[in-house]
Amino acid sequence: MSTIEKEFDSLKPWVTQFTINGKKYGGEISFDNDNRITQFFDAFPDIHSVLELGSLEGGHTFQLAKKPGISILGIEGRDYNVKKANFVKDLLKIENARFVCGDLEKTRLTSFGNFDAVFCSGILYHMPKPWNLISEISKITEKVFIWTHYAPDEKGTIQANGYQGFWHKEFGFSGYKKPLKGLSKRSFWVTQSSLMDMLNNYGFRNSIVYDDSPDHVNGPAITLAAWKPTENPTF
Repeated sequence: MSTIEKEFDSLKPWVTQFTINGKKYGGEISFDNDNRITQFFDAFPDIHSVLELGSLEGGHTFQLAKKPGISILGIEGRDYNVKKANFVKDLLKIENARFVCGDLEKTRLTSFGNFDAVFCSGILYHMPKPWNLISEISKITEKVFIWTHYAPDEKGTIQANGYQGFWHKEFGFSGYKKPLKGLSKRSFWVTQSSLMDMLNNYGFRNSIVYDDSPDHVNGPAITLAAWKPTENPTF
């Protein structure tokens, strides 16, 4: 077993798969050639600073970092994931990304300053109050890119804070057992229409949907870019 293999083994379990010097390490999910990275820069081509929410082990972060002139701050709720991300960052010799540990249910994003855009993939549907996160995002950027699951717009949804959706079981901060679950014991999945209302209510009144997958295996999912009217991304 090589030194790198031993180091990866000491930090397992892994979710993300990384290719280093042509060899694969880590978990089963690769973010190489992820369409969401292409879509993000298609929507917002002239940005320089990016805040990534829920950076996990850095899979998306390191793909974003490939674009010249970009600096990225990743916020991740689990400290062991930050440790893994920094380990891989050093292996890949990436200098334009850094990571901090922070609970996005409590962290004030304004404490990190303003950003040209926010990359919010795979995190909104883990929040018990997703409207709070959108509110925080609205304070520090004009542009946001979102990939999230949403609640089917059907009978049986309830209303929370004026938005339709349903409660979804999470597992809280449970160590290594549920690395892709939220930090609270439940989250609120809003319907697609309520998601759009939420964005509009916090100033993101323009948007483009890149993908809508109502039959996604883990629940309906949508990919979109949204921005405030003062900004005009090039598509």
